[in-house]
Amino acid sequence: DSIDAIGAQLEKQGYCILDGFLTNEQVRQLRREVRECHSEGRLTGGGLVNGRLPSADDAKYADRATRGDVIGWFDPEEWHHGKGLESYLVKLGTLVQELGRPVKDLKKVTSRSKAMAACYPGHGARYVKHVDNDENHPLCRTRLLTALIYLNESWQQGDGGELAIFDANDPNILRQTVAPQQNRLLLFWSDRRTPHEVLPSEKLRYSVTVWLLDNTKKVDLSAGYPEPERSPRKLATESCPSSLGPSQVRYTWHLDDSSWTLEVQLPLSAPETCPVLDVSEAQVRLSAEGGQILCVPLPEGEMAAPVPKW
Repeated sequence: DSIDAIGAQLEKQGYCILDGFLTNEQVRQLRREVRECHSEGRLTGGGLVNGRLPSADDAKYADRATRGDVIGWFDPEEWHHGKGLESYLVKLGTLVQELGRPVKDLKKVTSRSKAMAACYPGHGARYVKHVDNDENHPLCRTRLLTALIYLNESWQQGDGGELAIFDANDPNILRQTVAPQQNRLLLFWSDRRTPHEVLPSEKLRYSVTVWLLDNTKKVDLSAGYPEPERSPRKLATESCPSSLGPSQVRYTWHLDDSSWTLEVQLPLSAPETCPVLDVSEAQVRLSAEGGQILCVPLPEGEMAAPVPKW
């Protein structure tokens, strides 16, 4: 039946795309609710950690998000915009429970996270390549399956915001590009099996993400984050779409002795004012008057965030 087919696809390729998951009225209702939530200012900058984040887990995720991403974390009892979110979560929970029959790993699911409503407001907002559960950070280690539903009724080619899925063994190999079309549910393993990236979004992009959790994993927070395994340090050079126009920003990491230097080449159309540098645990963000310029991951093998010197 359909559950077996969905399970087989998830087992075989690590992700599964389900179009038309909700009824037309259900998905329109959920979209209305998320847009209302956004308009009321309940979604805040993904790069900011503030009191609205209900837990350290949420703060950890927010710190890795790009500056243009606005997010909010909600359970049905704190969602006053309607019944659409609750209906979706019930239907999603039923699906995951049924998938536990053909997909043995899903029998480990004991709970879910809060629902993360998100909006990429366009202008090139993106989220660099990452995994949702890197198996190092205790606060992310229980994430087993990511469930993401898109709420973009008039999305068309060129609007951007697609989710690019990469090969687990070689993250430079693109496996699939998923368009964020309305009422499309995307399921994928949260761990290193599914590296992914949100490509630059040129239009408003709405979604709701839920993580299905395996809370049988022991998570000890008393000692802080474990030391990641050291890997050879590599230089990285990448062309990155910019919000400055058709020109592209290029960057290169240079390693001198034991310190890294980030060299950025801005196009001629770059603002005259010096960009603002912001460093999180996972990436460096450059922004200037008029919008974001660049979001780049820290060099591979970096053990701690570098200290800004600008």
